[in-house]
Amino acid sequence: MASRIPDLVIGVKPKELIKIAIVDDDENDSLMAIQALKKSGEFVCAGTYGSANEALAQIPKVNPDAVLMDIRMPGHVRH
Repeated sequence: MASRIPDLVIGVKPKELIKIAIVDDDENDSLMAIQALKKSGEFVCAGTYGSANEALAQIPKVNPDAVLMDIRMPGHVRH
């Protein structure tokens, strides 16, 4: 009878997904970006934010690897 040992390589970590934060005031664009990240198999959405101020307050808490940001959002950033 053959042994059923899982196909794991000892000492090899599973591939970690790259965490991406999304900053966009257009909800449809954010949803499309989330779907694209999911389909890639290499990225995961770390959070979505509808304004630069919200992103500045929340992104440090989720510590993403990168931020995907709409650079044409209206408004300004309060310091």
